Amino acid sequence: MYISFYITIAAQRYFNLIIKDIGAEWKDLARVLDFDQTRIKTITANNLLDVDDQCAEMLHVQHNTKGKSFNKLELIKALYKANLAAVAEKINIDHEITQDPGSGSQKALSTNKDQGQVHKIVRLK
Repeated sequence: MYISFYITIAAQRYFNLIIKDIGAEWKDLARVLDFDQTRIKTITANNLLDVDDQCAEMLHVQHNTKGKSFNKLELIKALYKANLAAVAEKINIDHEITQDPGSGSQKALSTNKDQGQVHKIVRLK
């Protein structure tokens, strides 16, 4: 499995939620995140026996490739675009539960000034 030493605790928590629930649909998310078929096949080959490890590697590759531009908002948008709304909503619920109500700053995959918009996107149906 691919391990990144630079991933935040919050990002890993969101990744774990996705890995737990997404299963083989990780490939749909990967396509939305602009992974080409060759990259998807490579990730699959690296982790032949474990779909969870395939998903984990894809998320870590995306995180390491995009850096700070791969934040919670972008992840939620991609999940919706991949028709994985239930997983996107779980991330938002987890964020609301673990957020300190008195805290003015919100962090997810990286610092994001647009965090207030996440709630608007998630709740619209």
